[in-house]
Amino acid sequence: MSDARELAVAQLHQQLLERSAQDALPDNFSASNVPLEGPLASTLETLFSETFSESIQDEQQRIRAQLQNNNEEPVTEQQVTRALHIAMYNRLSDSITIAESELAALAQERGKRVKAYLVNQAQVEAGRLFLLNSREHLQSQSSSVELSLQAD
Repeated sequence: MSDARELAVAQLHQQLLERSAQDALPDNFSASNVPLEGPLASTLETLFSETFSESIQDEQQRIRAQLQNNNEEPVTEQQVTRALHIAMYNRLSDSITIAESELAALAQERGKRVKAYLVNQAQVEAGRLFLLNSREHLQSQSSSVELSLQAD
């Protein structure tokens, strides 16, 4: 998953947590395991309606039709609700725009952590490590740290 996607998901989680007034999100919270009912489900639906100005019932009907077209068996309400929550979660997270400055700050922090690890764990002399300005070469589609070592 790209850094931008991870940051968007983190922002969505923060919005859901704050607006639902929950103490914490469930472990491994993701699109596929949003609770079927309760404060988080209600908050997801409200946030979706506010963001896209669409009716939850219209979205639910569209999903029900898709599920029924793909199944020979009757579709249960639980299946519809699960698919609805997955679709709403994904559309909300996809709609969040992450600024280049946020990605640059993440890249800078990642570089600092790698340097600290090399100094503290790998016993590399701090004077031999340099952080380059990640803002100059920011690649928003990549999640990586580039290291180059020079031998004396």
